[in-house]
Amino acid sequence: APDDVRLLRFRGHRYISIRQFDRAVADLQKAEAIAPSSFDVTYHLALAHYLRGEFDEAAKVYRSCLDATADRAPLPQGW
Repeated sequence: APDDVRLLRFRGHRYISIRQFDRAVADLQKAEAIAPSSFDVTYHLALAHYLRGEFDEAAKVYRSCLDATADRAPLPQGW
């Protein structure tokens, strides 16, 4: 099921757990393309970028994750 967001997210999560961050990012980017408003997908994608040391990209993706939540409190200036 190459287009199943859930399976891509589960496998991406598993790749994070076993420290295969490149594979995690690849799966999670595919999942994000299918379901860009999925909090689960964007959270894990940001985490994978962070663990690869890609802090700017992690912040960008995590920001989109926060923006997708309707009930979040406003972030402080500069976030």
